[in-house]
Amino acid sequence: MDNMKALSPRLIFTLLAMVTANSAEAGQIDIYAAGGISYANQAVASVPAIETTSETYYAYGLLARFDFPGDGFTLTTGALRVELGSHQSTSSALYLRDTDIKIPYIQFPFVIDYWLSEMFSFGGGIYYGFANGNISEKGTYLNNPISLSTSFNEANYKQDDYGLIIHGGFRLPMGGFFLGIDLDYETGIANASSLANQVTHNTTLLALGVLGFNL
Repeated sequence: MDNMKALSPRLIFTLLAMVTANSAEAGQIDIYAAGGISYANQAVASVPAIETTSETYYAYGLLARFDFPGDGFTLTTGALRVELGSHQSTSSALYLRDTDIKIPYIQFPFVIDYWLSEMFSFGGGIYYGFANGNISEKGTYLNNPISLSTSFNEANYKQDDYGLIIHGGFRLPMGGFFLGIDLDYETGIANASSLANQVTHNTTLLALGVLGFNL
């Protein structure tokens, strides 16, 4: 299992290279920078004392969309730095807590879209992410202010995460360039916790002012 985890990023990069090579002959390629917000929450099972609500973070990166002419479908992939997490609180006297948790990942999405027109698309896919930095926690614990930065291992989080994506897109062509909006809903299907507690991520990603160019 550990060997498979170590190979996962290599496999993803290999898939990216294969898709890029095959798509060079398939049709148009759009390269674009994406930046926006991540409206994230977590589902924490087996710990009923902890209540979670959504928090707003940031997401940005570089994506490529491969157009396969004649069928209306495209494949989008690339790399995004995505901040996930939640606002967590508990009223337990022994564990009185009110904090924001921010968990940074590098995500590799694989999304297939069907274009309803030249400007609007809808589709879905999967994502794989791995740890990128420390987990931060800010707020109050036992009514005292805290600001912590801990590794994934110290915070009892796994080094990787994966799940499903529902995607909608808008693109406004401008000659060899385009402006667009991407809206993704992600739901984790992996237990992000290294403990027995079941922790999954649920995230809405909104990328505004996407700017790209056509190859």
